[in-house]
Amino acid sequence: MKVQGITPEYVREMRKFDSNASIDDLIGMKVQGITPEYFREARKTYSNLSIEELIGMKVQGGSRRSMSANSTTWVCNRARMNSSG
Repeated sequence: MKVQGITPEYVREMRKFDSNASIDDLIGMKVQGITPEYFREARKTYSNLSIEELIGMKVQGGSRRSMSANSTTWVCNRARMNSSG
C-alpha cells in the first residue's frame, strides 16, 4: 500500500465513510484519485453509494460539479446495474 501512497491517515479518513473498506477498496480508490473530500461530496448526493459505484463514477468522469447535475442519470444507471444481476 505504501507504493500507492496510502497513508494511515488516508485509511482512517476513508473508513469514516465505510468502516468495511478492504485493502483492495482502498487501493482502488487511491489509484483513481478518490480523496476523502470527493467521497464526502458523492455521499451528499448519493447517500447509499458503494465503494465500487464510487470508483465507477470516478472512472466515468464524475466530478463534484457533475454529481448534482447528473444525479438523475447516475441513479437510473445504478438501478439498471442493480437489476441486471
